[in-house]
Parts: sequence; C-alpha cells; structure tokens
Amino acid sequence: MTDLPIIFKEPSPAQRAAMEALALGMNQKQAAARADVTPTTLGKWLKNQSFQHHLNTLRQDTSDMISVTKPKIVQMFMEAIEDAKLMSDPSTQIKGLREVGLMLGFYAPEERKITYSNDEKAVRQKLSEMSEKELLELAGRESNVIEGDFRRVDG
Repeated sequence: MTDLPIIFKEPSPAQRAAMEALALGMNQKQAAARADVTPTTLGKWLKNQSFQHHLNTLRQDTSDMISVTKPKIVQMFMEAIEDAKLMSDPSTQIKGLREVGLMLGFYAPEERKITYSNDEKAVRQKLSEMSEKELLELAGRESNVIEGDFRRVDG
C-alpha cells in the first residue's frame, strides 16, 4: 500500500491576505484586520492543516527570498546583545534576550492533554484495586486533612 500525497485546498483571498500579513511579521490581530476577518476566524484558520501548510510555505518562500533564517536572526540578536553589553546597557541586553527567547519558543504555552472519565464504575474499580497506602497518598495529595472531633447539631 502506498501513501498518497496530501492535497491541500487552495486558500481564499481573505486567507491569502492573512497569510501574507503573518508572513510579514504582523500579529494575529493585525493580520485579521488586514484580511477583514475577526481574530476568532483567523484563530480557527490557524488550526486548519491546509491553512498551516500554505502559511508555512509562504513563510519559507519569504525567508528564502530575503535569505534570512532563524539562526541568522538569533546570531544578529546575540551580536546586538554583545554590543549592548560593551556599552553597559543592561535594559537593551534584557530586551534582546527576551526576543531571542521568543524566537526560540521558550515562552510558548505548554500543551497538556487531560482526559476525564464520567464512568463511575471504572473509577470505583480503580479505587478498589489500590492499596491502602496508595489511597492514603492520594487523599493526602489532594486535600489537607484536619484532625479533630465533630458532632452533628440538629436544629
């Protein structure tokens, strides 16, 4: 069985305008305005595989056209930071390092996938299979236990 190539849908004029704006370095809000769509619409497009493919291709073409690569930009930032260091300008150094961190994705949010099960039987089964020690660890980890006496007051 051979793998068939993926054929991506051609972007609409509005999508193309948004891609061009993003490829030029505009933020999502600016790109949405340029494409005459809402930022929410652009956010949906950015999750679309076809849109991502065309955007990455356009970014690569733009990068190739001006012969700038991420490593070159990082190198230029590092040189500017070194110049700021020689001029004893720590605020410029910090700004430069922040930009390098952004480019390298150090501030990108971490994506975590959490799944919840509403299956009470499965939860009961899992709890019944746990040892007393595991149950105590689970209880201690999720809540603070307060020692004491209690009594019910009716009335």
